[in-house]
Amino acid sequence: MTLFVLHEVGGVAAKDEHYRRGVDFLLRTQFTDGSWRVPSRTWPVLPHFDSGFPHGKDQWISAAGTAWAVIALLNEIEPTAEQKGIPKAQLLMAKYYPANSPPLRGSGDPVKPATATAVDEVFTREILPIFQKSCAACHIGDKPQGDFKLDSVVGLLKGGQSGEPAVVPGKPEASPLIRYVTDQLQDLEMPPLAERSKYPALTKDEVEKLTAWIGQESNWHQGKSVPASQ
Repeated sequence: MTLFVLHEVGGVAAKDEHYRRGVDFLLRTQFTDGSWRVPSRTWPVLPHFDSGFPHGKDQWISAAGTAWAVIALLNEIEPTAEQKGIPKAQLLMAKYYPANSPPLRGSGDPVKPATATAVDEVFTREILPIFQKSCAACHIGDKPQGDFKLDSVVGLLKGGQSGEPAVVPGKPEASPLIRYVTDQLQDLEMPPLAERSKYPALTKDEVEKLTAWIGQESNWHQGKSVPASQ
């Protein structure tokens, strides 16, 4: 943000020595996934949910910081088009997103999660015991943490306070639940690292079983799941 202000308001050229020092800092601190991490300095006001951006509970301010960093780096590139010749976002959307296409997220009615039967014998027999061992304290019962219940297929598809499903039927790689139980999101590991003496992390076999169960796409469309061994 400082580099942006220096360039846009202060008139400091991107090739200036002082500007280059800031660029060098950004390049040194960039993560291999292309992002920058900015530690959060505020008390949480709203329930946290995963946006898919890296850095766990710091992801929201890190996303903003990453955007500013990219702008600062882009200032080093000489523009090849006049600003007045750059089309507005509305024109680009109209050109590349036909009017008869499904609505974009946030542009109309909310996207509803897929449905499945409330009583699922395979879930009860093979998946629920995994959750009961490792997740019951927080996400099974009348007052689950974050309003997220793991005791039914419906609960998985409903998700918690964020309104986003924890499971994407047929797509385990896109399912937030898999990212949580495999510790891919810092500060959002499930079970929490501090609680693992009482509630153990899922074993490799359990993660594979959960992944295979989510991946049975054809059976989700039928409103039922199948054993992970099939």
